[in-house]
Amino acid sequence: MRFFVILVVSLITLNLVGCATSPPPPPKLAERLVAPLAPADEMDVFNVQVKFEEKSDLDEGVVQHPAHKIKSYSTIVINVPSNLFETISKKTEVKQDFKTEDFFNVAEQQIEKVLIGKGFRVLSRSKFEAKLRTLRDETRCDINHFDCFRSQVGSEVQPILDDLKKQLDAGEITALKFSDEIQLFKEKFQTSSAGRRRSGEEKELTDISEVIRAAESGNIQADYILQINEFDTNQKLTISSDLRHNQQVRNFIRQHPQISESFNNKTSIISCAVSGASLNAKLIYVKTGEIVWIGEHSLNEFSSKVQEILVELGRRRYVSNSEEINNFVHNQNTYQSRLHRYGKKTHIPNFKYKDALISPIISQGSCNKSAFDARPETRSKLSRQVAKELINTVSVFM
Repeated sequence: MRFFVILVVSLITLNLVGCATSPPPPPKLAERLVAPLAPADEMDVFNVQVKFEEKSDLDEGVVQHPAHKIKSYSTIVINVPSNLFETISKKTEVKQDFKTEDFFNVAEQQIEKVLIGKGFRVLSRSKFEAKLRTLRDETRCDINHFDCFRSQVGSEVQPILDDLKKQLDAGEITALKFSDEIQLFKEKFQTSSAGRRRSGEEKELTDISEVIRAAESGNIQADYILQINEFDTNQKLTISSDLRHNQQVRNFIRQHPQISESFNNKTSIISCAVSGASLNAKLIYVKTGEIVWIGEHSLNEFSSKVQEILVELGRRRYVSNSEEINNFVHNQNTYQSRLHRYGKKTHIPNFKYKDALISPIISQGSCNKSAFDARPETRSKLSRQVAKELINTVSVFM
């Protein structure tokens, strides 16, 4: 009996020891999540022609006397004051640049074509230049005489000559001394003709008065003088265009409102440095000296259609929550999260999309950001076009 009790106790003890040393069952974990691959960005681009607002209104820049009727077959000569060449040469800092590159000659030929087409008889300017030289020679005095020489020098020198003459008349200096002093002045100061160029307003008035005199005298006479006052073929301009004024762009922005905030003054305005040309002239009736027509006009590379540009812009559709999805997957793959979500359904967030502006870029043509000297062919085209459009406004009656 005692042996049986001991056996039972031993079996129970062995059973208890065996249960204490066996490992517990492993925990059950959910499968690891894999982040989905984000779809590629979607691009939607289009091209639009940039139109720059034309600030110069040709009609507003021209006026013709309503009571003066310009008759067909009237003779006309084109006059370009020499100071115009000098002014432009100074601007370009290249001596005689305006003449040597023949930009006015190109425009002058265009002017002559328009005038002939309107019924004018255009006279050669070289004939009048020769006549002007003859008239100047006729009015030139002998500078060996004191009064003539005095009239030829500048006004600032005349008092000095007057003082020398007073000294001679008073016997304070000899005739030889007086002659030597005059000779020094002749060598130092440049004399000019009665028709010499002067400064400021006087210069232009003298030039045109001589031309009128030449046009109404002699065998070669002109009914009208076309006076060119300003002709600049190398203007450096900056012009701008706001793409928000383009209907095609406006419709696109309306369809994709998310990009409207990005389409502001910094992105919607296209600014280009361009070259321009301007012409200012007036028509003078020689018989009376009456100004019967005045016109001014300006063009640039875009307003003259010498050049056009296209701009490409659009929108980019992209996944906006990629980082959020990646963070979610990372957090759900930790041990505690996998243990917690075992047997449960876990949904990875869906992709969210946003639209971003594809900023405008020049896709065709040239849009310089800083001022530059235009190419000769561009200047030539501009000069012809501005001359053609302006002179074509002169009304001639049959």
